[in-house]
Amino acid sequence: MSEIDVTKINNQKTSNVGVTSETFMGSQGSESKWRIAGEVRGKTRSRQVRLIERAFDGAASSYSEKWKQCKDAQLPVVPTLRLTDRDSVVLTDVTADGSQLFGKGLNLDLQMSDDFQRSRLFNLYNIPLFRKIYSENREKIEKELLMYSRFAWAKGILLPGDDSFELLIKPDGNWQLLLLDLTQIEYAPRDDLLLKGNERSVNKALKFLDGIYEKTTPYFSE
Repeated sequence: MSEIDVTKINNQKTSNVGVTSETFMGSQGSESKWRIAGEVRGKTRSRQVRLIERAFDGAASSYSEKWKQCKDAQLPVVPTLRLTDRDSVVLTDVTADGSQLFGKGLNLDLQMSDDFQRSRLFNLYNIPLFRKIYSENREKIEKELLMYSRFAWAKGILLPGDDSFELLIKPDGNWQLLLLDLTQIEYAPRDDLLLKGNERSVNKALKFLDGIYEKTTPYFSE
């Protein structure tokens, strides 16, 4: 069993994680991702954890700073992030409890899939639950996205233009928006250009969610 030392961003407290399983999720550009199961070892007790590790070829500290800035701006990032001793970060695995993410990735998969691949996606994702939640809450989701875009503007944060917010749906039907990919986060003066840029990010997120709904309508229409 391998081990990772992880350090909190705010107080520099270090813990040890014993890794019981590690699954490679893929690479894109200079980033690689793994899904990790393990246990955090304390002086008196241990606890089980499910994490996502992201390695950025020397940019882990920069990513952790972006996470902290977004969290301070009240943007909906994952609840925990730690720096590791192998130049990466580990974050809460928000899907460990069976929750599912709906956004750019699934929209693209549906767009590019044939009948067999589409059937496989329908088995992997709870599409009826997504359709129910999205149809009942689209206006609320749009309002929340616009609220977050203004939170970002207030702190001079330019949201990702292509891969910003995703909709996380829990097995019990509760949902929340999440800003997952912080690699494209930039900082800019608080002007109209920043405001419009963040509104474009909101529109792109809605476009992906609308796309999932529209592409699944022929198969799951009420």
